[in-house]
Amino acid sequence: MKFHHCEELNINFSKIGKNVSSKTDPPRATFNDFLIEPFPNLCTFPPTSADEIRQIIASLKCKTTSNSYDILAKFLKTSASGLSSWLSDFFNKGMAKGEFPNLLKIPQISPIPKTISPKSPNDYRSISILPTLSKVFEKVIYSRLYSFVTSSCILSPQQYGFRTNHSTELAISAIYDDMICNKDNKLITCTLSLDLSKAFDCVDHKILLEKLFNYGVKGTPLKLYLLLTWTTGFSVPK
Repeated sequence: MKFHHCEELNINFSKIGKNVSSKTDPPRATFNDFLIEPFPNLCTFPPTSADEIRQIIASLKCKTTSNSYDILAKFLKTSASGLSSWLSDFFNKGMAKGEFPNLLKIPQISPIPKTISPKSPNDYRSISILPTLSKVFEKVIYSRLYSFVTSSCILSPQQYGFRTNHSTELAISAIYDDMICNKDNKLITCTLSLDLSKAFDCVDHKILLEKLFNYGVKGTPLKLYLLLTWTTGFSVPK
């Protein structure tokens, strides 16, 4: 197996999204053509509590990382009763001001081989391991953002991935029901399947910011998104 230097892998991981996107033909339409009318509701991040932090810490998996500055989940679990109140105050200040320490945004990147005998950097998948405190804060933000998009009916009813109480089994069941219904009505069913390469790496953050703003994620919540993802070169829409 050929050995790949860390810098070689780093260059490949950091540029893979841009490289894949550059091979795609420019779209005939813009994302604005598919935006739903601006939502009247504004996304807010209610304060967290010590009880919520304890529940999040209890849900963490006790995996060890090699980050020298990281706090192990096992330590947080054993110290949750004493740290949860302090952490809730810390996270509440971050949500109120739209601030988060840069040190807690630095992940450990682990290259995982996608093949038995990897021959090039493209044969590796990058796995980001966030600091434990970042995972806790991420869950706090996620619960509020997910609650907002769900209550505002922003997500399509046909989206089954990355949603609570949804699964691939439900998606297959919905497709099967449509096929049976079409058959009963003497209609033909056609399916179109797409496999997108490096879909998350190719996300255009400028477009994502505009869409979040359009759907009511504005002000401090949008600023906090910029800080958590460490997105640079973009300004918060006004």
